[in-house]
Formats: sequence, structure tokens, C-alpha cells
Amino acid sequence: MIKLIIKIAILVAVIVVFMVSNPSTEDHKKAISDIIENATESTEEDGLAHVKEIVRNKIVSMITTDMLQVKDYGVCSVGRIETKGESRIVSFGILGHVFTPGSDRLIQSTKTGDIKEELKSKVLDF
Repeated sequence: MIKLIIKIAILVAVIVVFMVSNPSTEDHKKAISDIIENATESTEEDGLAHVKEIVRNKIVSMITTDMLQVKDYGVCSVGRIETKGESRIVSFGILGHVFTPGSDRLIQSTKTGDIKEELKSKVLDF
């Protein structure tokens, strides 16, 4: 009986640790923003550097505000880019850390189908 109580207590403690350390929506947004910024960062200084930064910031804001949906499952969370019925997982959060695909895969997920068209239309609206 004591062993059963100890096992249950350990299980409850583990679940509580997972729940308390589950990354927030803001953590997912920050992780996605960092990947996009790193992938599009230019080391060259040219006359268009300021314009490139403005466009990059607009795209990052649009993706993290309008397209990123984070579902909290209590012990973990999943970030998806959703638009027009198409959904792709772009982040997974657990134990205080948000795991994201490489920048190539994230950029690829925004270049397909309806997501690509929505990005184009929103950037052109800028």
C-alpha cells in the first residue's frame, strides 16, 4: 500500500512539474520570431537595410499575431500556423523550452498553398 502511494505521489509530482513549466503562448511567439529574424537577417549594409528590416518585422508580427495558434495541453503545448483550412505544426513546448523546426522547414511551411497566398496579400497590404 505504501509503495502505491509513493508511486502515485511521484506521478503527481512529475505532472505538476510539467504543468508549471509548460511554455506560454508568448514563449512560442518569441521562438518563431527568433527563427524568422535569424533566417532573414542580412549582414550586408546597403541602402535597403532599413526597408528590409521593416518588411521582416511586419512578416514576423503577422505570423506571430495573425497566423500562429498555440494549443495548451496542460503538460505541453503545440504551435501551429493556421490559415484557410491549412495547418502546420511549427513549435512544440515542454518543460520550459519551445522546440522549433529549422528555419528552412519553417520557411517552407509558409511557402505552400494558402499560407503563401495569405503572406503575399498581407505583405502587399503593408
